[in-house]
Amino acid sequence: MVKRSFSKRTVICPPSAVNKVNTQGPHALRQYHKEDTRNKLLASSRAIAKRGGFTSTGVDALMGSIGLSGGAFYSHFPSKQALFEAIIDAEISNSTDMLAGNEDSPDNHVAKCLRDYLSTFHAMNPDVGCVLPALGAEIARAGPEVRTTVERGLKR
Repeated sequence: MVKRSFSKRTVICPPSAVNKVNTQGPHALRQYHKEDTRNKLLASSRAIAKRGGFTSTGVDALMGSIGLSGGAFYSHFPSKQALFEAIIDAEISNSTDMLAGNEDSPDNHVAKCLRDYLSTFHAMNPDVGCVLPALGAEIARAGPEVRTTVERGLKR
């Protein structure tokens, strides 16, 4: 990681981002920082939503989990619903990719995934498990965009 300072602001970023900054200027650093913050918010919100529900968690709590104020939320997502859609999209992609495996996966790959899915650990740690049991009711109440994302992901 490399520290770069622009306008009295220091941001720590990987060398690849520094190369962009050196060739494209401070705008590239701001863009990197914004994308990094959005990714952190998405990752943190995924766990929080699966642990305690998405609807019941406020924007301030979601932003507070990454050390920012609620007011900064809208520079990363246009609405809380848009964040929910991004969470569901990421979770469904993660689940389908995990179940699909790859060419190196053993013959019993799906059976192992299902055993893990039905394990006590999975039940006791919903934040690292499948989104459907944790947020199924909220998905059902969500708008058509979310339901379409789930359906499309499950059909992959």
